[in-house]
Amino acid sequence: MIRFIDARKLLPTHPTKEFERREVEEILGGVVHHTAGGDNPHNTAAYHVGPNHISSTGCPGLCYSFYITKSADIHWANDIEAITWSQSSNRKYLAIVCGGDFSKESPTFAQVF
Repeated sequence: MIRFIDARKLLPTHPTKEFERREVEEILGGVVHHTAGGDNPHNTAAYHVGPNHISSTGCPGLCYSFYITKSADIHWANDIEAITWSQSSNRKYLAIVCGGDFSKESPTFAQVF
């Protein structure tokens, strides 16, 4: 069974940084990423909040709006209006990440469907 979890107040966030905001009408589509590693939204968010490959001073929070685990639990990580730091077209696209390293494994059937 797929679970939808509102994790917006449950995941680690930076003590001072916040994502910029946009209007929902500005969103043109979505972009799906993979974590290139583990399958735990809390650990991924903690990595993003600390100094990391995206920012040496940390990001405001998990850099995606939704996190889909291998078992297809969907964690709602940020408001849709948040401009997360996941790629170069952040303002226009909703960022979704799947747990796993897709350079070494395929997404699970549950993640795809």
